[in-house]
Amino acid sequence: MSWGREGPKMELSRLGAAVHLLSTLILGCTWDGLHVEKRQSTNGKVESTNDEVSRIRVTRQIPVTSSSFRAVMADSLSPPSGSAQDEAEIPLDAINLFPRKIGPRIFHLPGRGAILKVGRSVRMAEAEAMRFVSSRSSIPVPEVYEAYEKNGIGYIYMCKVEGLQLGETWSSLSYDKKAYIADQLRGYVTELRDMRGDSYGALWNQPSADIFFSHLCLKTHDNKQYGPFKSRAEYNQGLVEALTNSRPRGQLGESENSIIAKISALTEDAKVFSHGDLHLDNILVDGNCKIMAIVDWGSAGFSIPGREYLEANLRARQPEWIKLLDDVFPEDAKAEYHILKELDRALVLYSGF
Repeated sequence: MSWGREGPKMELSRLGAAVHLLSTLILGCTWDGLHVEKRQSTNGKVESTNDEVSRIRVTRQIPVTSSSFRAVMADSLSPPSGSAQDEAEIPLDAINLFPRKIGPRIFHLPGRGAILKVGRSVRMAEAEAMRFVSSRSSIPVPEVYEAYEKNGIGYIYMCKVEGLQLGETWSSLSYDKKAYIADQLRGYVTELRDMRGDSYGALWNQPSADIFFSHLCLKTHDNKQYGPFKSRAEYNQGLVEALTNSRPRGQLGESENSIIAKISALTEDAKVFSHGDLHLDNILVDGNCKIMAIVDWGSAGFSIPGREYLEANLRARQPEWIKLLDDVFPEDAKAEYHILKELDRALVLYSGF
């Protein structure tokens, strides 16, 4: 299974970006420790054995800073708190599914048939998204058992979905099986786009996790958050702010002003729900290519109609997968693609990330 964000190539680029940042900033960094209470109640549900755990139910509003860059920095380069309670106490039967992965750690708990996703970048909005999608669509997602935060670390316990990452088998699939996958995805994308919100951002009126707002802020070097936005005009202004913050001194030139003019002309105000990281490794299938689950909802939220198609394409590496995406998404999802892609390239021009 995959609970990562962009796959091995993107993981390496993350590491390179982190090293680049360390060369420009002074950070006291070490691998942070994590503390996980052993939990198992008599009824089989996941429970806490520590009264000091601050359990945050998924109906509460938790600030979201979910992004590739922030996940790397939060989970891989955060300084330790110095408290022994923050040291890892992962259950003895836990299996680290991706020991080389940078970012949140994913453990299989075989005795419980569960998955534990844990890290400083893990936010309750991800659990919110899975429950939201499960309750309002036929899209298969992992069942969330419990989600909470403790000492700045997020924990999500969810069911283990049986299936293979689509990326593991994609190249060997026949045309008919790929067409079958496309048919399923087309339906799920339609269901997502039919879910509408009142603002742009993560669930429960939280900041946006769109890729445009997830790049390195060179102007202030802080963990800048953007949104939520009530209108497309506000969203567009957020894009302008992100572009300004992507420049070392916040200075915009002729090329940036040209992009701003194009962005300002976009007026489509639909607020559609999106996964935000729809790539091969976040889709689990069985032996017959039936989609068993779409995982990793850490970047989900209400966004502009073109966000899902853009981010899926930016992470796509297989030519046939890119072609499938063109077939899966409707034309209105592609209308702003070239402008948004130009913006995203401009956002990483100086930072490389």
